[in-house]
Amino acid sequence: LLDRSMMAHPHVFSRPPGATMISFSSSSSKKVVFKCHHRGKRRTRRRERSSSIRRRLVFPDSVCCVSNDGSDDDEWVERACVLADSSAGECAPHPKFACVIVHSKTRDILCEAFQFGQAGEKCERQAERKLREVLSSSSSLAKKETTTETGEYDVYLNMEPVHGIEVSGETRSVDALTRMRSRGVRRIVIGTMHPNEKFRGNAIKELVERGGFKKEQIVVCKTNTRGAMCARKVNEALLYRCATGGYPHGVYKYAMTLDGKIASSSGKSKWVTGPESRETVFHERARSDAVIVGGGTLRTDDPRLTSRNGDGTLTHAYQPARVVLSRSFDVPEDARLWDTSVASTIVMTSASHGKPALAKILRDKGVDVVEFEGEFTMDKVLDEMRQRGWLQTFWECGGTLAAPAITAGAVSRG
Repeated sequence: LLDRSMMAHPHVFSRPPGATMISFSSSSSKKVVFKCHHRGKRRTRRRERSSSIRRRLVFPDSVCCVSNDGSDDDEWVERACVLADSSAGECAPHPKFACVIVHSKTRDILCEAFQFGQAGEKCERQAERKLREVLSSSSSLAKKETTTETGEYDVYLNMEPVHGIEVSGETRSVDALTRMRSRGVRRIVIGTMHPNEKFRGNAIKELVERGGFKKEQIVVCKTNTRGAMCARKVNEALLYRCATGGYPHGVYKYAMTLDGKIASSSGKSKWVTGPESRETVFHERARSDAVIVGGGTLRTDDPRLTSRNGDGTLTHAYQPARVVLSRSFDVPEDARLWDTSVASTIVMTSASHGKPALAKILRDKGVDVVEFEGEFTMDKVLDEMRQRGWLQTFWECGGTLAAPAITAGAVSRG
C-alpha cells in the first residue's frame, strides 16, 4: 500500500528512482531511509522527523534564513507563520493569518496578533488596535506618528490579505493596514501571495493605488527564501484546496510493526505504537477539521477520535468532527462516537442500506447521517467534504478504506 502511494505521489515521499524504502521508529524520532544504487555507487539519504508534540513548524534547514538583501525579513515572516499556526484546525475554510509589527531600528516587537477561527477579528485589525494602544501609552513613541517616508515600524504578514469580498459589518484588512501608515509604518512584508486567483494581488494593488504606499514599500518574499517556504508550509492545506478546486488536504496515519503488520492477530491495532506516537496522533487530530475511520475500525476499536492530553483530558474545547465511512451502514447502535456532547459525529453511507430504524436512532443522538443516492463512491465522499469547507482531514482507517482513499487522491501526505 505504501509502495503504491509513493509511486502515485512522488512529490510527497520524494523517493529516488529505483530506491527501496525502509522505515523504523525509535523512542526519540521517526526515520525514513532511502537506499539506492546510482552509477554503481551506493547512496543513502535519511530524513528525520521529530515526534515532538510542541506546536511548531519544521522547515528544511538548507534554506537561507535571511533575505537576499541581508535583512532579517525572513526571520520575522517565519515568526508570523508560527503565530498563524496557532489557529490550526479552527480556521477552516479560511487561511491561517498572523501579523507582527516590529520597530525598524531596534527590531523589537511592538505587537502581534493572529486570526482565531471563523468570524474572528482580523489579525491586521487587532494589530492596528494594539499599535494604537502602544503609541498612546508612551509619549516618546507617540511623537513618532508620521508618514511612511520617515516611518519607524515594519509590518510582517505570512500571507497577502484577502481583498475583493465585501462582508457586512466586517472591516477590511487593507483599511487597517492603511491606517497603520499614518502611525509610522514604513514597510509591509508579505510571506506569499494569496493562492486563490480571485484575490491574488488585489490587496497589494489596493494598498498602492488607494492606501498611500509606494510599490517599494510592499515587499513579497522571493520564492526560494525561508520566509516564503514557511508561508507556504503553514497554509499547505489551503494551497492544496485552491489547487484541487476545494478538496481538503488529506493526511493518512499508518502504523506498522517490524514484521509488516498493522494489527495483532485478533485484529486489534490500538497498541501497535507507543505513547509518543499517540501524542503525535492527538496533535494531528487537533490540527485537522475531521478525523476519518471506516466501519471496521469503529466496530473493532470503538474509538473516541478526540484530541487528548496524557491524563485523558481534552486538549481544548475545539474538537475535530468524527467521520465514519460505511457503505453498508454496518455500525453498532452503541458506540463512544455517538456521544456528540464532546464533538460532532458524521456517518456517511449509502441511501440503500435498508436500516432506517438505525439511522433514526443515531439522528436522535445528534449524529449527522449523510446518505448518498446511488453507488457509494469516494468521489461523493470527497465532494461532501469539499462542500463542508474542510481544509485538512486526518485518516485513521485501516487498509480496506485506505486503499480506495489513496487511489481517489483523498490522501496527499502520510
